[in-house]
Amino acid sequence: MKIKGPKEKVLEALKNLDEIVKIEEKDKESDEIFGYSIEAKEGIDVREKLSTTLMNNNWSILEFSKKTISLEDVFKELTK
Repeated sequence: MKIKGPKEKVLEALKNLDEIVKIEEKDKESDEIFGYSIEAKEGIDVREKLSTTLMNNNWSILEFSKKTISLEDVFKELTK
């Protein structure tokens, strides 16, 4: 996902969400726009809480995509 907001403060807010287990910085589009990969706890849809947290801080979500892992992906990861 791409978020417009101060990187350190955004990361701190994301880390404070109990539903998130992993956050990865992906890229930097500009001084205020950063890409992140966010992994939620299994079976939990974190999108609503995530968007509320960002909007409450006056930060913008510029890109949001949900990835699902296939059984094939899991098998490939396990057999590396």
